[in-house]
Amino acid sequence: MLKSMTGYGQGVFENHSIRIKSEIKSVNNKYFNANIRLPRTLFFMEDDIKKHINKSLSRGKVDVFINVDYLDDTYLDAQTDIALAKTYKNELETIIKELDLDEEVNLRNILLMDSVLRVNTKDLINDKEVYNSVIQSIDEALQNITDMRSKEGYNIYLDLLNKLERINDIVVEVSSLQEQIFNENMETLKSRIEEVLSSFKTELDTDRLNNEIVFYSDKLSIDEELVRLQSHISQFKNILEEDNSVGKKLDFLVQEMNREVNTIGSKSNSSIISEFVIELKSLNEMIREQIQNIE
Repeated sequence: MLKSMTGYGQGVFENHSIRIKSEIKSVNNKYFNANIRLPRTLFFMEDDIKKHINKSLSRGKVDVFINVDYLDDTYLDAQTDIALAKTYKNELETIIKELDLDEEVNLRNILLMDSVLRVNTKDLINDKEVYNSVIQSIDEALQNITDMRSKEGYNIYLDLLNKLERINDIVVEVSSLQEQIFNENMETLKSRIEEVLSSFKTELDTDRLNNEIVFYSDKLSIDEELVRLQSHISQFKNILEEDNSVGKKLDFLVQEMNREVNTIGSKSNSSIISEFVIELKSLNEMIREQIQNIE
């Protein structure tokens, strides 16, 4: 079934020591293009995350946001620079004395100074538990965004079927009118030729006239274009039922459909068919716009 390229999904993994939140947003794009934003401590996972997401999302511009909250000190390492703290304390006391301030140095003053207390995240590169926890939160986000893209894809699917049915109805109607319009064109052509020849007082060569009409009729015939257009409609419907990524296939097919419609328009000098051609072009353009949203 069709999938849209637009969607959003969120996933959360949490245990006693860590909470990981993953968000995935996607919009239309010709190819798969992922932008991963994650904490510095998880930079080592960037390529793996991109490959993992690409297994589920084959097209679209994808933004991934991963946030980590530490709930206890399991993955944290605090360090205090006592020597630096003493230096700050001495210097602050000197300032107070020199400026004759009625204040005292307290712990808060010292902690506000740079690098006295540093809280670092432990090296997570070899921590399989954290790695698997991140992937688990991403998988939940992927499931949610896939569900959203599938629902929108189904709505697009129904819309495309309606437009294809209308195109098919027009093709059938044009086919039914073709013989009538063709005969009218031939009669008009024959009358004009006879009129021109009579003005030159030239005797009409019936056999040659018939040959010219046959030649001209081949140039005016739109049978092949109508047959190919119906074939494209059938192919289009079959592709819509495929489970894999079909956006590029449909994009190519709608170009072929548009080529047939243009040829019909250029061959026909009937106002009735011209009106149908205008509607066909409009439907093709709407289909083309819709399939830009399809994965």
